[in-house]
This record gives sequence, structure tokens and C-alpha cells, in this order.
Amino acid sequence: MAELIHILLVDDQEENLLALESSLEHSEYQLVRANSGEAALRYLLDHECAVILMDISMPGMDGFETAQLIRNHPRYENIPIIFITAHYDSREEIFKGYELGALDYLVKPFDPYILRAKVQAFINLFKKNKALDQALERQEAFWSNQDKKLTILQQPSTIEEATLQELNVEYRVLMRRYVRSVRQREAPPSAEVARFAQTLVTLQFQAKDLIRLHVKVLKHFTQTLFQGSADEFSLDARLLLVELMGNLIDRYREAAILSSN
Repeated sequence: MAELIHILLVDDQEENLLALESSLEHSEYQLVRANSGEAALRYLLDHECAVILMDISMPGMDGFETAQLIRNHPRYENIPIIFITAHYDSREEIFKGYELGALDYLVKPFDPYILRAKVQAFINLFKKNKALDQALERQEAFWSNQDKKLTILQQPSTIEEATLQELNVEYRVLMRRYVRSVRQREAPPSAEVARFAQTLVTLQFQAKDLIRLHVKVLKHFTQTLFQGSADEFSLDARLLLVELMGNLIDRYREAAILSSN
């Protein structure tokens, strides 16, 4: 049975929580209530959720303060927050919400269809992110096993700094093209990925070397982007990393078979 996707509903009013629940009821969702900002933070200590819908006006810790505490914690900072308000005409309130990391607003009384559409968009992103995380975990587990079996991967890195710099430039070009193809829904440049993978094999790159290179190049692109755009770019770029890992695994497996014959 598939694990339910948790959606955190934060509001001090019972009728508002009931309205959210009736609009979002779905077999894939676990709708979790929190009647205060403090209760929401306690829940997040031990649980993962895909999206948070939070009322702004609550006694004690309001929605703004709760969102700020969430954004300041590295474990929760990327959870999308949708604020619910009865005062959408307040520009100051809207700007403050976006500054604190809100990704969207809903106005009371909200349209259930619009609510479901907004939430579904974040759920789809959550699923995509989880799938990529699992794929990377499988790849990293495989590589960990290969490090024990293949002597070629056990050799210390002898890659010179000049060579690393050349690879950095080449990988930037490849990452830019790959992300562009993902966003334009075109076929990825798999031939270029394969050629780059062969270069890494020739240089006896290990899995940790590739990950280090990927992180360094990714930082080059994302440090000038806004948070939302940087997260989206990172997510698309991880598809490149997964494909490269697959190419390297195939090539090292072939090398191991040849060396054993």
C-alpha cells in the first residue's frame, strides 16, 4: 500500500479546518490538523508533509511568525506554504507573506476547485522530488557496493586541478543544455551525456568525484537565482546526475567483466 501524502492544515477555527478537509479529501492524502502555530511546529518535528495550508490570523503565534520559524529550519525550509487570509486587499500583508516564504495565497471564502488545483500542483512537485531522491539513493547504494568490488574505484584520485577545471567548464555547458531540454520537454542530450561519462571513466572518476563536481557546478548556476527558481533548477539538474550515474555504472561494470576474463 502506498504511503499517504501528509498535508498540514493550520487554523484555530474548527469550521475552517472542516472546510479545508471537505475540499481536499482524497484517498492519497493524510490531512493533518493543527489548531495553532505551536501545534504545527510540534507536528513537523517528527513528520514529513508535502504542503502546508495556514491561516494568518491566529491567537498567540500567528501564521507569519510560524512561517518564519519553519523557513529558518533547514529541515522544513523547502516545504511550500499557502497562506489563507480574509484580507487579500492588504498589499502590506501580501508582501510580508511572500517575504517569509509563502508560495501562494487563498482568500476566504475560497473556491474548492482553486484550492484543489493549487494543492495538487505542489503534490506533483513533492512526488517528483521523492522519486528523484529514491533514484539517487538507489544509485548511491549501488556505487557504495561497487566501491567494494571494483578495484578501479578503490584507487585514490589522481586528477589534476587543471583537468578538474576543464571538466567544470564542460559540465556547465552540459547541465545548461540538459535543463533546457527538460523545461522545453525535448529529448535530453543523451549522446553528450554518454560522451561525458566516458571521459569520466577514462579519468577514473569515482562516484564521490562526480557528486562533488555536480554540486560545484550546480552552485554556479543557482547562487544567482531566487529561491524558487534555484530549487526548480536543482531538481531538473538532478535528472542529469541520475543519467550520468547510470552511464558510469554500465561502463565500470563492463570494465570489471573484462578485467575478470
